[in-house]
Amino acid sequence: MPRYSFHFGAHPDISAAELAAVFSLLRIPFRPIAQTRQWVIVEGDDAIDPAILIDRLGGIVKIGISVGVPNPSPKTIAEFLTQTQVNRKIIFSLSGNNAENTAIAIKRELKSQEKSVRYIRPKNAATILHNNLLVCKGDLAVLNGELFATVALQPFEQWGERDYGRPRRDAKAGMLPPKLARMMINLARVDEAKTILDPFCGSGTILAEALLMGYTQIIGSDASAKAIEDTKKNIAWMQNNLPNHLITVSPHDQPTLFVSAVQNLEKNIKGHSVDAIITEPSLGPPLRGRETKTYIERIAADLSSLYTDAFSAFRKILRLNGTVTFVIPSILYGDGKEWINISKQCVPQIAALGFKIVPLSQKSPSLSYGRENQRVLRNLWQFIWV
Repeated sequence: MPRYSFHFGAHPDISAAELAAVFSLLRIPFRPIAQTRQWVIVEGDDAIDPAILIDRLGGIVKIGISVGVPNPSPKTIAEFLTQTQVNRKIIFSLSGNNAENTAIAIKRELKSQEKSVRYIRPKNAATILHNNLLVCKGDLAVLNGELFATVALQPFEQWGERDYGRPRRDAKAGMLPPKLARMMINLARVDEAKTILDPFCGSGTILAEALLMGYTQIIGSDASAKAIEDTKKNIAWMQNNLPNHLITVSPHDQPTLFVSAVQNLEKNIKGHSVDAIITEPSLGPPLRGRETKTYIERIAADLSSLYTDAFSAFRKILRLNGTVTFVIPSILYGDGKEWINISKQCVPQIAALGFKIVPLSQKSPSLSYGRENQRVLRNLWQFIWV
């Protein structure tokens, strides 16, 4: 059976959990062979289609396939390159342990055969794409004693367009990255026929990604009328500006949108009709780093109360065994050494309402998503209504 390598993005724990969720949801048989913080190798069959999976996954940077060169050496890798890049200048990149020295040895071996060769350091996905390394199977990785060639690359330009090209973006309110929205949808493990809800839809990032993934039973709400208007404009922009092959649903399959405080959802949604809630709620006001601890603690208490109220509303509209994929933040205080973790305040209250925690990894019930110098850390949690 073929072996595939999946290379994780900047948040490898979330990437690994998302990959497992998608394999489970799509009923793709696979067997893990080896895994590190940066990648996982799996053995599968024709059900693993790298081109389909790379479009589905938000947290996988690239997918490779084993090329049948066990215990690769500079000589055997050079042989592989001469067989795959015939009658042309050989170009390649290489990652893995001791990759730089191995690449130099490969280049030396090819030059000894009077081959024209160029080695490209694999800095990022753009390097692979713009040097045509994907086309010629020139992006290589030595992982777990096997040689893998990249066969699918994350469409980073499309991700960037969906993030920065959309007309309505509110930096002050905080913007959910489309990649994270995609990962959250995948982690929810619900098929496209199910009803999903984002009750804090903001500018519509989760709703837009769900539309791109083929979901048709989508509901979005927000307490802000401006947010609903922003959502409408962003979805219209997406349907008018993205390539046709990315739009997987009819323009007539629009989300159901309405203005509502989360506490009043039952006034607009039929009881026990929603299969999954996927949302990033308010994470609090923008912070400058000069706030007092008392002020931060007051924000944390207000958010904890909001989240508990939200789950009180969720249990009136969720189906039995419906899931909630939810962001609960941690807020950095002072000089960057102390985090105020809101989940410690609200998760016990959420559990008391009848929600069971679904651990997102074997190491921790939640997974964190953050960037350097951020004062608010997103923690992904998942619950099931029992």
